[in-house]
Amino acid sequence: PSSVDSIPTSANQEDHVSMGAMSARKLILIKTNVEYVLAIELLCSMQGLDFIDQRTISPLMKHIHDEFRQHILPIEEDRQMSLDMEKSRKIMKSNKILDIIEQHIGRLQ
Repeated sequence: PSSVDSIPTSANQEDHVSMGAMSARKLILIKTNVEYVLAIELLCSMQGLDFIDQRTISPLMKHIHDEFRQHILPIEEDRQMSLDMEKSRKIMKSNKILDIIEQHIGRLQ
């Protein structure tokens, strides 16, 4: 990580040059990438629930699935997935799913 790097200046006679700003930029990129990975996982899990008997899933999972499907339709034919991924990311970041979970099991800490 760039946070451990230091660039010597003036033949090592001056203070080091902090790489903290570059580390912060990397962190923002990593955070965004993790959000997309989780959004894709959410999208895939909701699609997987479409293939099983809805009576076999928990009421909580059914509620989450129903909320998700209000925003993103099931994948039944080829289409541009980036739009679904972005919608899934927005749902995740909006805390709608967290709110549903907390309604069922109580406030998470």
